[in-house]
Amino acid sequence: METGKEPAYQENTDYVDKLMAALDHPDSTVRLNAAHILGEKRAVRAVSRLIEAYRGNENDPYILKEIVWALGEIGEPASLALISAASQRSFLLVRVEAIRAIAKIGGPQTRLALEEATADPNSAVREEALLALEVSGKAGKSRSMKKC
Repeated sequence: METGKEPAYQENTDYVDKLMAALDHPDSTVRLNAAHILGEKRAVRAVSRLIEAYRGNENDPYILKEIVWALGEIGEPASLALISAASQRSFLLVRVEAIRAIAKIGGPQTRLALEEATADPNSAVREEALLALEVSGKAGKSRSMKKC
């Protein structure tokens, strides 16, 4: 019988803490599911841990995509630098998800990233960026009309 400390994902801790610890689990499916649930829960305190997990899983496009999705769901502007970088230098499915995440986070700083993505060599990324710009433009018009 082993007397060593249990892995953090098995310790008796808060659910979000367990999910953050599960981002280090040896099974990639567990890591992917943990990222997804953190996004569903919109666990703001998990943002820095998700960013760290992104950097530790750079060869797995499915986990990267799920982490980017989770960061978009959480919506913290602190994650924009990583998401913007992912929209330019990652696997195609991660780049497309990064554009969606940028659009979800919104704000004036996201417009430039979306505009840059319209020049992506892949049409799926370009189309996603154009759609996001169109939607944000309509949202901006409706907000300005309400002010009148």
